[in-house]
Amino acid sequence: MFRKRITNVVIIILMMSAFIYWNWINEAIESTHIMPEVERVNIHPILMGRTLNDEKIQLLSEQTGVNEKVVEKLLGNGEYQKILELQEAYFEPVLTESVKTTPLTICEYVINEDGKSAKGMQLVDIQDGDILVTKNSRFLGWRNGHAGLVVNAEEGFILEAVMLGTNTKLCDVKGWEVYPSFLVLRLKEEYRKYYSVQKAVDYAMEYMVDIPYYLFAGILEDKGTHCAHLVWYAYQEIGIDLDSDGGFLVTPFDIQNSSYLEVVQSYGY
Repeated sequence: MFRKRITNVVIIILMMSAFIYWNWINEAIESTHIMPEVERVNIHPILMGRTLNDEKIQLLSEQTGVNEKVVEKLLGNGEYQKILELQEAYFEPVLTESVKTTPLTICEYVINEDGKSAKGMQLVDIQDGDILVTKNSRFLGWRNGHAGLVVNAEEGFILEAVMLGTNTKLCDVKGWEVYPSFLVLRLKEEYRKYYSVQKAVDYAMEYMVDIPYYLFAGILEDKGTHCAHLVWYAYQEIGIDLDSDGGFLVTPFDIQNSSYLEVVQSYGY
């Protein structure tokens, strides 16, 4: 009788674990790319109009996923077609595929109707020191995310710790445009008066290129780094702690939620 009860308890635990894991996976799949909450509107009349006030600029921001400062910059450069293209991509439904990058990890990418890799949305107005975050990396179903540091915006180079078994390297910014989601984050202007973003970039380029990926960096001894740790460490060197929850492990989402940063561009979030 006792053995039967133990067996029943084990079965119940296994069933509950399977149910929780199934819901976990489904939730992760559903959040691969989230469409904008706002309704798409015709912005042609705004772009062709003679006057632009704060309300119209905010509307253009909501319709494109870029903040008001970037909207004003694009308008100032006469890049009206670029704004229309951003809106088109921002509201375009996406097809995605999940690619197993290691036995335990999966990355999600945008594909076209033929199943080939495709660009989801173009990154605009990136600057040295900007931080890129995507949620399209999963570990055993957990959406652990990924982060990178813009080290040469003009050439389109991002410093990244890509995955276990590889060293940190410079990657092409275009690799981020095939993710179904990303954020471009930037140190707020109020902090840029006192902290040099360029010094964080210079430190990363001098000390954090071609070093091993180490999952437990920041927890145990610093034998290497991982994606969020790389970004955090570079900014830590100039006196800014981007770990928003102050936990023992810094993650892309900890950085994403940092009060030091503002969102410059959002896609699929």
